[in-house]
Amino acid sequence: MLMLMRGPIGRFIFRYPRSLTAFVLDSKQNLSVNPADETVYYLQQHSTILSQISVQLTSTAPQVSIPSAPPAPFPAFSPSAFDVRVNVFWFIAFAFSLVATLLAILVQKWVREYMHVFNRYSDPLKSARLR
Repeated sequence: MLMLMRGPIGRFIFRYPRSLTAFVLDSKQNLSVNPADETVYYLQQHSTILSQISVQLTSTAPQVSIPSAPPAPFPAFSPSAFDVRVNVFWFIAFAFSLVATLLAILVQKWVREYMHVFNRYSDPLKSARLR
């Protein structure tokens, strides 16, 4: 199989899907929640609660009530329509490139086998009759 991949076509066949994979993986991150944003949200919640506790401990005034309810959950995430469209196009391009790669490999193999049949005979007359 690797014998088929020599030359500029073989190099292109392997490079194009590989470069598309990089773009697909990069744009796929926009379809899910960024864990750093979620962490920052919860750290801000904790900071607010801790500052209220600190005020309560240091004040000589009447006690400030600390909310006993848990912090609000992280807001629901939904990717933008643009991000979804971009990712759909990247995945379609990736699928087409893999199909084109497979077809190129099969055609190259077929051509080599076809040419091998006709190159067996050194006599052009026998080759012509075979065709």
